[in-house]
Amino acid sequence: MKRIALVIAIISILLVSVGAQDLKEFQEQFEIFAGAMAPVLSYNATTGDIWSTAYLGNLPHFGAGLTFGISMIPSTTLNPFFEAMGAPIPQELQNGLPFPAIALTAKLGGLILPFDIGVKGMKMFPELAALLAGKGISADYTLLGATIRVPVINAGLKVSIGASYDYLSGNITMPLDGMPTASYTFTDGAATHTIAVTNPKMALDFTTSSFDFTAQASIKVLFITPYAGAGISLGTLSVLGGLDAELTYDGQPISESNLQTIKDTLAQGGITLPVISAEGFRFGSEHTEPVIRLYGGVSLNLLFIYVDAMAIYIPANGNVGANVLARIQF
Repeated sequence: MKRIALVIAIISILLVSVGAQDLKEFQEQFEIFAGAMAPVLSYNATTGDIWSTAYLGNLPHFGAGLTFGISMIPSTTLNPFFEAMGAPIPQELQNGLPFPAIALTAKLGGLILPFDIGVKGMKMFPELAALLAGKGISADYTLLGATIRVPVINAGLKVSIGASYDYLSGNITMPLDGMPTASYTFTDGAATHTIAVTNPKMALDFTTSSFDFTAQASIKVLFITPYAGAGISLGTLSVLGGLDAELTYDGQPISESNLQTIKDTLAQGGITLPVISAEGFRFGSEHTEPVIRLYGGVSLNLLFIYVDAMAIYIPANGNVGANVLARIQF
């Protein structure tokens, strides 16, 4: 969860800078951040789909295990983001921004025809949610998916093609300690107005729904199985980020008329309308670009216990990631 909090820290930098911020600039910088997150969340949604064995085999072959993955938003993507706000990149993010994923995963060999199917899923544990709530943090995480693979070559060398549907959603809201009030300005063409937020909490919501297609090869050599493959994800990623807080407009409680003025002004400036109310505001971004990734790794096989270690690379923007899967497989 500390890793997820780093995601919030990026947006927080925008809000805690000295003096009032410009809402349009916040929107533009959030678009950049969301664009960097898109391939990361797209990959994270596939966590649990890839096993070292390219094809499990027909029934009675099956397996189940737990996988943990982490992917990185490169520092080269983050640097311009912080420079635009006149803030140095935090020391913790000098090597990039890590984003985690975790899932329970299982696969079952097909019947009669050569194929295998898989399912995966994860929901935030109530105990973890309660622990975070005690620190004033509200969070949720849901990962679901299903996979089918068909062998192209089924010998010592195994080659398969696969398709899956993946759904990932989550949110986190956390207090900004030491920041009881912040303010932001915008101009409606006639005057400059100030929106002030009291006792703000950072909020980030994300959802991705995608279809993933893969081609993979593996070969078992004694008790290890090297493997490699490629995948492409096609789908939609939506990200909302902003503040939950009490808002005032030029020092007065914000009204529906004030909210409409803000929305109209931003729309005239070509800015995507934010989700805004008297309880706070969120800016949204949606991405539908295909995400291609390359992956490879090795598995250590001891009887029916398999431990996979995998590296992932996204050529479009240089994002990298890693994944570890521990499972039983028969």
